[in-house]
Amino acid sequence: MKKKILKIIVIILLVLIVIFGILYLIDNNRMKNNEPVLFSTWGKQYTSLKQDEEKNIYNNSDMDIILSLEDNISDNSAWCGTFNLIWNDLKNDLAKQDIVFSPQLEVVQNLNKGTFNTSYLSENSYYKIYGTPTLELKEKIEKEIKEKFNETSDILDDFDWRTPDPEDYFLYAMLKKEFEFEKEFTQFDNGQFRDYENVQYFGVNNSASEEVRKQVQVLYYNSENDFAIKLLTKTDDEVIISKGNVGNTFINMYENIKENSEKYDGTKSLSEDDIVKIPNITFNLKKEFEELQNKPFLFSNGDEYIIEKAMQTIKFELDKKGGKIKSEAGMMVRKEAAIIQEPRNFIIDDTFTIFLKEKGKDLPYFASKISDISKVQEQVKKVSEEKKEKSFFGNVIESDLNYILVEPNEGEDIRNSTDKVYVKLEDNYDMIYPIDTNVKITYTGDLKESYPVEINATNIEVKSVDDFEIKFRRNDKQGVIEILDKNEIEDYSIYSYRGNVNIVIDGQTMELRDALLNDKITMEEIIQKANKDLEDKKITGDIYKDGGSRIYKYDDYTIIKCHSLDGNRDVYIGVPEMILSDVM
Repeated sequence: MKKKILKIIVIILLVLIVIFGILYLIDNNRMKNNEPVLFSTWGKQYTSLKQDEEKNIYNNSDMDIILSLEDNISDNSAWCGTFNLIWNDLKNDLAKQDIVFSPQLEVVQNLNKGTFNTSYLSENSYYKIYGTPTLELKEKIEKEIKEKFNETSDILDDFDWRTPDPEDYFLYAMLKKEFEFEKEFTQFDNGQFRDYENVQYFGVNNSASEEVRKQVQVLYYNSENDFAIKLLTKTDDEVIISKGNVGNTFINMYENIKENSEKYDGTKSLSEDDIVKIPNITFNLKKEFEELQNKPFLFSNGDEYIIEKAMQTIKFELDKKGGKIKSEAGMMVRKEAAIIQEPRNFIIDDTFTIFLKEKGKDLPYFASKISDISKVQEQVKKVSEEKKEKSFFGNVIESDLNYILVEPNEGEDIRNSTDKVYVKLEDNYDMIYPIDTNVKITYTGDLKESYPVEINATNIEVKSVDDFEIKFRRNDKQGVIEILDKNEIEDYSIYSYRGNVNIVIDGQTMELRDALLNDKITMEEIIQKANKDLEDKKITGDIYKDGGSRIYKYDDYTIIKCHSLDGNRDVYIGVPEMILSDVM
């Protein structure tokens, strides 16, 4: 009897060995042919990493996907309206009320607003569906996106279709668009974007044809660091790109563009001297929104549900020929057991935002903010420290035709290494820099070991700060008050009229008098900025016939720079309605 039992055990073991051997050979062959190998562990299904690598899903993983236009954004992030489409169906068609977690999440509150919906998309650009999560529904989705877009899904296999319940739901949406420019833009030589070089650019140079230029509309241009443009395509899709746009959400930034565009009365078309440079963009994102998962919420009939899994993908490309975007969103919901102008430079070489919208629609269907160009271009490389540009502000303490000696301002990083910097004036510098001139020095490379320290200067500007703001506080009880006498520091006396004058420099507010006396700013720089604001039509102004006195009218104050025939060169800063006869 014992021999029979032993014999049976041996036979069973041999059969098991043969079965496992056959399974091993099958899986080994599948792996050699790069086919997916499936394993089952506690009811969860996983695919091999190789399969995902081939789909090119995981690149750009440091960029973030934002769920709604109202969510706070980081420097490298993207949004597309596909997830909003399935959330709207969950809220409006299934739950029939707002989705409420306990505690409620801000991102859910934003999604519940339903800001973006199908009204902002043409019907041929999107597909959406929901139903019981069966294999039949999965096959239906695969068949219909193939028929409509000739596309396959990157997310359907990530969901569990094996245990359908008639009271569970799967929601899905895909958006796909491709657009071309009527004429190809110019391909520039590779350039620099912040700390990266070898960056690919396309755009418009001064040899571009009129047909190419007409593809660019200027929405507004305040400076080379603050502008927005629109690229026109063969279809109704519009590409809006802005630089210097400040905002915490995509909806704020988009509204800023609209507001600035409505106010802008400059030239909306490109002149022959305008330059446009836009970096090529390629990214491919996939994200699972774990913050939404496994949190109970109620349908209007009192049934309790959870979101088992929520995912979205965004693939986007843009180059000189045009662009394309593909985005998917999926969600498994389970029921619980209970003028003639200066040339303008539209050069995108620092943080920027991009929006895609359909012509005539009020909201975009895609948005992205990009600060790190390496997230969207593979071939770029970090600029070496030797090539990286640095700058500092300082005061000229010695000067001749061949060099200047500059004392860096207190607080500048270079001040930790030296208090004197020798700047050689090359052939391209034909300007004389008098002693006590405030300058901004831009340089590359390391500091040379000498005293005074010598640097490789790439640019010298006569300025004290990059940005400042005059703050005028009205006081009608005051008349003309002297701020600074010309014998103290400036070439002309400076006065206030019916108010007090402060200035904001690097976030610090101080009296204008203190700023002038401590070399924080010069009155000449303030006048130069006023001239630029007048030229850019940010303000209004006029010239008096008394010899050339100028008036600069801002919203909150007015500046009058006297230049009369009797030799008066004084400056007055006063109430917005101030005129020359008030102070003369």
